[in-house]
Amino acid sequence: MIRGARGNLGAVFVLGRDMATGRDLRACFIGDSYVAGAGDDSGLGWVGRVAASARAAGADLTPYNLGVRGQTGPQMAWRAGRELKPRMAGGDVHAAVIAFGTNDIAQGLPLAVSVAAAGRLIGVAGRLGGTAFLLSPPKLVDPARDTAAARMADAMEALCARRGVAYLDLREAVADWDLWWRQARAGDGAHPNAAGYALIADVVSAWAPWRAWLGL
Repeated sequence: MIRGARGNLGAVFVLGRDMATGRDLRACFIGDSYVAGAGDDSGLGWVGRVAASARAAGADLTPYNLGVRGQTGPQMAWRAGRELKPRMAGGDVHAAVIAFGTNDIAQGLPLAVSVAAAGRLIGVAGRLGGTAFLLSPPKLVDPARDTAAARMADAMEALCARRGVAYLDLREAVADWDLWWRQARAGDGAHPNAAGYALIADVVSAWAPWRAWLGL
C-alpha cells in the first residue's frame, strides 16, 4: 500500500485501484492504423475516447494502444504474445480488444488466413488470462473491397460464436459511415479525424459485453 499525503485531505489510497470496485483493469487494443488513431488531430482516436469514457464512468482502466499502421492480422498475431504478456502481467483483470481487416483486404490476403490470425490472437489473449473482444473491419468505399470486408465480418462473427468470444460488427453498429469517409477524403483519403473516430468510440463504449467487463 502507498499512503497519500496527509493534511487537509487525510487520504489513504492505493495506486491503480478502482475505488468503486477494487479492480485494476488492463486492456490491450491491438490492431492497425484505425486502432492507432491515425489522422485524428486530437491524438485520441477511438481507443483514447473509449478509455476516457470508461474512466469517467468509474472504471480504473489502463489502456495499451498496440495499433501499428499498415499491419495485417497475421503480422499482429506474430507480435501479440510478446506485446501482450508484459502488459497483462500486472493488474487484476485483463482484456485484448482486437480490430483489423482493412490491410488484409488491401493486400489481397485469403479470407482463411485473416480468420486464422484472428483465432490466434484470441488464443494468445486466453493463454495470458485475458478476455478477448473482436471488432469487424469498417465499411469501405470501394465496392469490391467492401464486399470482401462484409465476408470477413461474417467469418469473424462465426469464429467468435465457435470460440465464445464477444464480437462487435462495426459495419452495422456505427451510425454514419458517410461522415467517417467524408473526413477521410478531407485528410489522407483513408483515415478520419476526431468526429469519425468518435463514432466508433460511442459504439464500443455502449457495447454491453465491454461494459460488463468494465463492471459498469
